[in-house]
Amino acid sequence: MAEMENLRADPSQPAAGVVIEAGLDKTKGPLATVLVQNGTLRPGDTVVIGTTWGRIKAMFNDAGKRLRKAEPATPVQILGLNTVPQVGDTLTAVAGEHQARALIQRRQSEMKPE
Repeated sequence: MAEMENLRADPSQPAAGVVIEAGLDKTKGPLATVLVQNGTLRPGDTVVIGTTWGRIKAMFNDAGKRLRKAEPATPVQILGLNTVPQVGDTLTAVAGEHQARALIQRRQSEMKPE
């Protein structure tokens, strides 16, 4: 179906993906395994996942090897988040910390019942 409709991910865009596993490691801190769906994810990128954010300090593949970039359809374990995200949350790469905090505030206000 993807071939017939010519569906392709664009690696030049900011990264977007979904959390498939998350947890807290005693030595590394909050970790999340993310499946990159669009764009390219690199160490140093600022990301927002649900209502948590962080700057990616390191990325690892399934064998534990450190990666310099993660392109579409690549599952990676990321290190550098401030809290453990929920499984199923979406990852969005943003320009910086200010934009990340603004996006989180907007998401939290949408979640609160009025």
